[in-house]
Amino acid sequence: MEYKETSPVNYDYDKVLIFIHHTNRLNAVDIEKLTKKEITVNVSENIDNRICMCIIPGNKIFCYGNLLNNGKYTGITFIIDSSYRVKQLSRGFPCVSSSAIYYNGQIYTFGGFNGTCLSLSKRFDLASNRWAQSANNSMKWRACSIAIFLDQFIIAGFGETKAFIYDPLLDSFSLLPLETLVKSSIKVNCVANDRAYVIDSLGYVYESDPFNLYSWSQFVNAAMIGTFIFSYPVIYKDSLYFVLDYKLYRFYFSLKKSRKVLGEVIMD
Repeated sequence: MEYKETSPVNYDYDKVLIFIHHTNRLNAVDIEKLTKKEITVNVSENIDNRICMCIIPGNKIFCYGNLLNNGKYTGITFIIDSSYRVKQLSRGFPCVSSSAIYYNGQIYTFGGFNGTCLSLSKRFDLASNRWAQSANNSMKWRACSIAIFLDQFIIAGFGETKAFIYDPLLDSFSLLPLETLVKSSIKVNCVANDRAYVIDSLGYVYESDPFNLYSWSQFVNAAMIGTFIFSYPVIYKDSLYFVLDYKLYRFYFSLKKSRKVLGEVIMD
């Protein structure tokens, strides 16, 4: 399957990159072989492992936001390419645990943490290397999961049963009609095969009807999952891979099940 430019995930990318806490080193997790490799990258700061990361075209990773050892938050922004080379970009708002997604040449970021959870929304234009303000939402987010469905963003996660829809053309938010169905806090969501999927912390899976965010089905998932999402999602060979609480999980679309496939992927 070819990469779609508006998609947040690359369908042939087989790595999850996660920084080892407060270092300039990455763990590159190979989701095909279920192995990890430590790599040193040329960044100007030691990086908190809660840095915001998302896939952009060309199998590159956009990275934003840091907390230094001295307690100072920074807005460091850079790209890591497939050879692990770093390109520095204009700095953004100082925080960690923001969430981001690529859409039509821009990176959209939501929420974050700088001593308190943030409700701000911003976008970064890759061509001009500039940040701009987007509409803010009343919800204060950090470490959320974002997916694109019919040119709209599904935003959910970190302790909330609510999920929101963001329309990038209208620059506006609306509530996704899912709250009465969800059993526990949402941890990860994704889009595949013309359907949206949401997974909560108790392991329940919620699947939308094709091309329809207003009709959902619920499935019991065998595995409870963790609390804090540390990675961008990767769709690879008809499964979704993501890291929660230092563990790599695989969600099987055909089975509507997830299971832990690798533990301690980012421990120091």
